[in-house]
Amino acid sequence: MKVVLDGLMLFLNNGQVGNHSRSIVDNLIKYSNLDLDIIKDYEITSKDYLKNSVELFLDRKSNDYSNLSFLLKNTDYNLYHCLNNGFSIPKNFDFNYVMNVNNLLPMYDESLCSMNYVSNFFSKLPYGVLNSSCIICPSVSTKNFFLEKFSIDEDKIFVNYGVVSNFYMKGDKFLSSVYIKSKFEIEDEYIVFSGDFHERKKIEKSLILFCDLKKQISNLKFLILSHDFKSLKYFDFLKDISKKLNISEDIIYVSNPSIMDKVNIFNNCLFFIDLSVYEDVNIDIVEAFSCNTPIICSEINLYKEYFGDLVFYYNGKLDYLSILDFVYNYRLHNSDFVLDKFRSDISLASNLNVYNKFRENIW
Repeated sequence: MKVVLDGLMLFLNNGQVGNHSRSIVDNLIKYSNLDLDIIKDYEITSKDYLKNSVELFLDRKSNDYSNLSFLLKNTDYNLYHCLNNGFSIPKNFDFNYVMNVNNLLPMYDESLCSMNYVSNFFSKLPYGVLNSSCIICPSVSTKNFFLEKFSIDEDKIFVNYGVVSNFYMKGDKFLSSVYIKSKFEIEDEYIVFSGDFHERKKIEKSLILFCDLKKQISNLKFLILSHDFKSLKYFDFLKDISKKLNISEDIIYVSNPSIMDKVNIFNNCLFFIDLSVYEDVNIDIVEAFSCNTPIICSEINLYKEYFGDLVFYYNGKLDYLSILDFVYNYRLHNSDFVLDKFRSDISLASNLNVYNKFRENIW
């Protein structure tokens, strides 16, 4: 079976959705025997996919995918896989395709998205959904939200949580502390956020909670990790809040951390915090959980699906002493039901199950 994927999410998106997409495709390349190619229409900054790449110009701004239609109709590909919310599906597309629906934020709250993204979302996603043979969601909560908004056969929708690397595991706190001191010159206790630097994350709420925590732990630091800090307006907003709370010197921003950075940061932190109002996928928070790190998070559907009662759900009302009691008495039990969702063999089986739906018609 010969499959071709749109590589935009793999090459250009370094956020949570990009991490999720890469984890799935890396897994397919490594463990399946599929004949798998990836469309490259941008300059590749990583060499990971070079041997699987097919160069093809796609005029995404004008929504002209005629080159894609020509490629698929004049080669021996059996299936096209669109990873980016159906945004790269040609009009009047007469070819077998599956698509990933990995971001429904505009349906939750348009104000949290750029006008350009909202426009693309509502003009392109419905068409892709209508004609897709199968749809892959990153969680059951996303699948359920999707079914609320679209009238579609539930049997066409599959879930693939993605893969969390085996690098993320509980390690020696002393060795991690040595690494943190050497790399970041931090010797004090700290809490950490890691993920998309975006307004939906409500990092300002985490800053206010951090300020309260410092009443108990005066030398506490707050590490904010992200692949970039492009949202200058949000960055300035957070800096202004930090200044008003008199905690500016205790906030440390780390751009594009390596896996080694994250593993050591997670293993040595007091806890991981994410008070997002909406998520479809979040590999970062599971990576931290895999390192046996206490998790403080918002009580949104995705996090309840991921963790059940193994984390502390912060509703903005409980005092910081309740959080510290959870953290200092943290003992992780029965984490398999969380981590099993993100196993490589589970992800592989999920994807191959989707592809196999076409085998009877193709072979």
